[in-house]
Amino acid sequence: MEFHFVSLIPSNGQVVLLDGLAGVPVSHGAIDSASKSDGAAAGSESFLKAAVKVVQSAILSKMGGNVHLNCVALVRQSGS
Repeated sequence: MEFHFVSLIPSNGQVVLLDGLAGVPVSHGAIDSASKSDGAAAGSESFLKAAVKVVQSAILSKMGGNVHLNCVALVRQSGS
């Protein structure tokens, strides 16, 4: 079995996919700007919602019925 790792990060208000097979970072559009200005928690929530859409549309759709996927989220603990 071959392993393939990708990361989704927020960068300059965009959801960016880092994929070693792509060779360059790929923007998947803007994070909802209405929530970004409401503070870190709202901005993080907006990024997570946008990232879920990318996973569903750009990653899972390409996998067909052969889905072997793990997701890990690195987040700040509330109050830190």
